[in-house]
Amino acid sequence: MSHFEVFAHGDSFDPDAYLSATTLTIDHKWHKGQYGRNHPKTAGVSIRLGDGRTLGHEEQQRIAADFLVANRNALKHLAAFPGVWAFILGLEFHMDMAPNITGMSIGVSPQLAWHALDVGIQLVLYLQFHHINIDDE
Repeated sequence: MSHFEVFAHGDSFDPDAYLSATTLTIDHKWHKGQYGRNHPKTAGVSIRLGDGRTLGHEEQQRIAADFLVANRNALKHLAAFPGVWAFILGLEFHMDMAPNITGMSIGVSPQLAWHALDVGIQLVLYLQFHHINIDDE
């Protein structure tokens, strides 16, 4: 499953009411408890931006920034919609890591950060490490 997506959710969020009031194309919606007792624990909506498993770091940032610009007002509406307490833009990065790597840093472009702040969305970076054997090189 890719995490390169925008999603909003909350305990009292009503995705059906939101869907009747938006122009955004929503890829997935869920209701609190729809898959069994208390699972999921919130109701929400999500918009898939692409396959984070195959898109590079810079390409995801460009796609995300373009999406935020193109949908600025609709996203601000979602951020302020009653019941939304989590509003997240997820970026997914896959990296080959040698076993001797003990730390790293990753950031986002100032342009993406600015547009995220403008619409009121939190940036979350999902990192997937694939350990490689440096003896095989």
